[in-house]
Amino acid sequence: MNSSQLVGGAWLVAHYGLGLVMPLTVLSRIGGRRSTQVVEGITTETFVESMRPSASLRGHLTFHLKHEVPHLELLARLFAVVEPQELADWVQEEPSGQYAKRAGFLFEWLTGRELALRTVPAGGYVDVIDARKLVAASPDRTVPNRRWRVRDNLPGTPAFCPMVRQSPEAQRAMALDVPGLLQELALEFGEDVSMRSAAWMTLRESKSSFAIEGEADQSDRIARFADLLARRTGQGGWPLDQAMLAQLQSDILGRPQRARAPFPDQRHLAA
Repeated sequence: MNSSQLVGGAWLVAHYGLGLVMPLTVLSRIGGRRSTQVVEGITTETFVESMRPSASLRGHLTFHLKHEVPHLELLARLFAVVEPQELADWVQEEPSGQYAKRAGFLFEWLTGRELALRTVPAGGYVDVIDARKLVAASPDRTVPNRRWRVRDNLPGTPAFCPMVRQSPEAQRAMALDVPGLLQELALEFGEDVSMRSAAWMTLRESKSSFAIEGEADQSDRIARFADLLARRTGQGGWPLDQAMLAQLQSDILGRPQRARAPFPDQRHLAA
């Protein structure tokens, strides 16, 4: 692909020499007519010449946030090499611009550094990511950010934030009624057969795992693990606390556990 025709995220990668671990899932370019092509999970978007943004950080970052699927690794690497003042100047000139506000928020969110703002962002609140393109936090988990006047609907933290595209395949998977399918199996075969089948598959999988790890002679422990799954799945509070984890371990190993150092705080997992 001719680099002079790249726009959006692809232009930012090429222009700033960014080395990505996770490749872009959307590549945008300028061509003769508007088209979309998907090959092996990579979407190539072709836009007409009139859609070409200005050859600047502001122009192509706006294009990326507006027309593409935001790529957090790209943004993190980009913000590590650009001059923060360039982003601050953008906000200064467009204090109510939704893409300036989103870019400024994402800079601070990803880098942990504050931009030196001379103008307070204004206007209505906007979502950080488009829930039509990416799986976003549910409304009750969305956090309004007063500094940037954005709604933080990112599905995670700067340390771990999985970005799932709202592709047709993902939407079909999320629409799958797993409880309904399990209920149909229970009605057709009975809960007793379903439970025995689940236990059998658990035993088979666990034996294979122990064999791979060179611990094949663990039949008692595997049986206790399968029994524990049958009795305790879906039981107890969330997140699991230290006492519960210790009890589960004891049940699997088949012997009382000595007091151990506290487990790491898992409250963040509840989010």
